[in-house]
Amino acid sequence: MNIEVRAKVFDLLEEAHQDLKDALELALRRGAEEMALWHANQAVEKMLRAVASGFERKVSVMWGVEKVMDAIKDVEGIGEIEGEVKMVVGAKKEEARRVAGVVATTIRPKILKLLEFEESEFEEIVVLSLGREERQQKEEVEITGAEATAQTPIDDQKKEASPKKVKKDRREEERRTSYVAKYLMC
Repeated sequence: MNIEVRAKVFDLLEEAHQDLKDALELALRRGAEEMALWHANQAVEKMLRAVASGFERKVSVMWGVEKVMDAIKDVEGIGEIEGEVKMVVGAKKEEARRVAGVVATTIRPKILKLLEFEESEFEEIVVLSLGREERQQKEEVEITGAEATAQTPIDDQKKEASPKKVKKDRREEERRTSYVAKYLMC
């Protein structure tokens, strides 16, 4: 691989590395699973494009992961990750953590080895163990669930406020503390 091709491959791998870091981070956030999958997919696509560039295969910018994989399937060693790539492409949002982990721990090292790059040439990627993270998340949900119990406001005479009064008080409070109100006051 000449210097220009190696530089292009390195740039693609660096972009894939950033997408993978984003995928791993987003996979840990509740509600961000779809974005995590998108970033994992982008990381895989860029890694496969790097392989195509490294082995001088022509791939269109408009091609997705599957078509790029078809273009490079004759490269020796790429067949080892074919199953994982299919899993990434067909993943559902519930599998975001596992998919991001597979890309980081299985696909990426094999691609780097195939292209003769070292892990040390890129920033370190930290993959948290999923078991510990899930336990921590469950504890967090239990704590916030107990603390989040709604309290009915009580008026001066220690009686529970009527639902109408509660609703009115909330609207007034929201108006005073809303982002727009704060912005307009500045």
